[in-house]
Amino acid sequence: MGLRLLNIGKDSQMVTRNTPAVIRLTLVTLATLPVYLYIILEKAAGHTHFTVADLLGWQLLIISAGLLLLFGMSRFTLTIRFKDLSPGSGTPLLDISTGFVLLISIYFIESIGRLTYYQWLPQSGPDRTELIQSLRAIAASPVYSIIWLGPITLLGQLFLELTRTLFLKSFWDFSQKAVWHWMPIIVFAMIVSLLGLDRGWPGIISGFTTSLIFNLTYYWYRRLNPLLVASIIYQYLNVSGLWLH
Repeated sequence: MGLRLLNIGKDSQMVTRNTPAVIRLTLVTLATLPVYLYIILEKAAGHTHFTVADLLGWQLLIISAGLLLLFGMSRFTLTIRFKDLSPGSGTPLLDISTGFVLLISIYFIESIGRLTYYQWLPQSGPDRTELIQSLRAIAASPVYSIIWLGPITLLGQLFLELTRTLFLKSFWDFSQKAVWHWMPIIVFAMIVSLLGLDRGWPGIISGFTTSLIFNLTYYWYRRLNPLLVASIIYQYLNVSGLWLH
């Protein structure tokens, strides 16, 4: 009986110690998943209407709302500050260098994909003609280009990397067991992979491997800045490729 009471006491202490992490984990999940779920459902439904207004106005609205929610939670609810997302040691130069190494790794893995599963698997998906035309219309306008390459790309990648690091770190802070470290790495990569539904199985696999490498980099390096460097440059290069296509 005494041993049972002792065990209950230890369990109660563990629950008390983990309560902030549990709350943070719940709040981060509730704040981030709806945005991703909305995009995934849009692509699963075969949404093909991508006008300039959709790409500029609607995306900026969704991203801004998501960021405001994250910053509001960080300020008033979460017990974690954004600077706490970089607990690892590093310098600005090392962060930038790591970001470029990450970027090169992503393109190397993608080049392997182009030679393998992109050739083997069907690239099914909705017609992207209207999307390409809208992107070219944006490229033809200096004002639209500034909006796209400025707030939309920068805020979009900031939202992606903040949600990634908040999601992963919330799980890691919850428990030191290996399953709580590796499970969110896989789960978040799966969530991001579904953003490639409109590009068929090759897009899903590519999204999974890319996100997995980002997650592993954060797991080993524990710094936010390298992810931002690689993510922003990666997005700029992809957009430039679409414009020049």
